[in-house]
Amino acid sequence: MTTKGFLVCFKSDLWIAVRSFSTYFAIVLPTAIAVLSLSMSRLGELTTEARERFSNIEIPLGGSISTGYGNLVDGMLVALTCAVLVVTTYAAWTFANDFRNGTVRHLVTRVTSRHALVLAKIVTIHVLAIVSLVIAFVSAYFLAGSLWTYESVVEDSFELINEMEIRKEILLGLGLALITIPASITLGMFVSVCASSPVQSTVITLAILVIYGLFQPYFGAYAEYCFLTFTPLLFDTSYLREVSDIVRGFSDVYVSNSTIRLNLWIPVIQTIGFCFLIYFITGRRRL
Repeated sequence: MTTKGFLVCFKSDLWIAVRSFSTYFAIVLPTAIAVLSLSMSRLGELTTEARERFSNIEIPLGGSISTGYGNLVDGMLVALTCAVLVVTTYAAWTFANDFRNGTVRHLVTRVTSRHALVLAKIVTIHVLAIVSLVIAFVSAYFLAGSLWTYESVVEDSFELINEMEIRKEILLGLGLALITIPASITLGMFVSVCASSPVQSTVITLAILVIYGLFQPYFGAYAEYCFLTFTPLLFDTSYLREVSDIVRGFSDVYVSNSTIRLNLWIPVIQTIGFCFLIYFITGRRRL
């Protein structure tokens, strides 16, 4: 019954998502913002170069203008930030909206269980997040490659960081950022199963993301025990944000191994914790 109910709910959520304009908008939005950000960065560089040529100022070779890796990371950061905000608020909205409309009661009394229904929604949101991020990353990669050049960072004929090291850092930063997305989705779903309306759950979720970002500096070392510290958001200190400087050749960037280990384990542990809370509350909430 549970497996069958999960498949029914999963197919139903996918069917609705495929035929919903808001879903396409949510998928395309991170890509559009990343493309706009990269285009504006290149336009700003061209404007600066033209102004310096007009003023007869010598333009230095190398740096962030001559390599596309730094700008690629910036584009990925923008896309990830947008995607996290979209999927988290969507997770906060979806169950609360179905609960208010009576869809949850209808499904539970006919074809599925409460837990299978919530699990189907979580899996569906992960699928949408994967599709959105794949499109955004591929678009950012090809656009950054066409506007800039992917190459090692060289200054005064000295190679500061080669392409292999750059790609290794980008993959590490990207992996550490992506591992936080399930925690963000389950956070939104946790608020959704607790709230009484979709507006309430959405506002509370956005408030959590914004307020934590504003007060994070006051938490000191304790901030590393919350997954939001490592999640690409407006006020985060994610490793991927440091990678933006690393791939540009800055040598004063340092992230401790303990911080990286916490980035690996804290999101996983807190995702499991949110799942237990969702399971507990969903089974006891009155329909």
